[in-house]
Amino acid sequence: MMFKRPDEPQQQIPDLEDFSPDDRVYGWRTRVLVFAGAPLHLAEKIAHDRSIDLHRAERVMKAAGPELAERILL
Repeated sequence: MMFKRPDEPQQQIPDLEDFSPDDRVYGWRTRVLVFAGAPLHLAEKIAHDRSIDLHRAERVMKAAGPELAERILL
């Protein structure tokens, strides 16, 4: 899919197939955590560590908030 903004060259939005399965899982985990209230830097850190259960992390994030969740989960 192509899009063009005024005064910018054309850019192509990558297709989902352009990403590896691991990259797709990482992106999904990151989005879930951001929607649960994690700041992006923390969501990326937790999403990268596949030993952390995502559903537990999501519950802790919602219940405890980002700072305490980071101390509990990492």
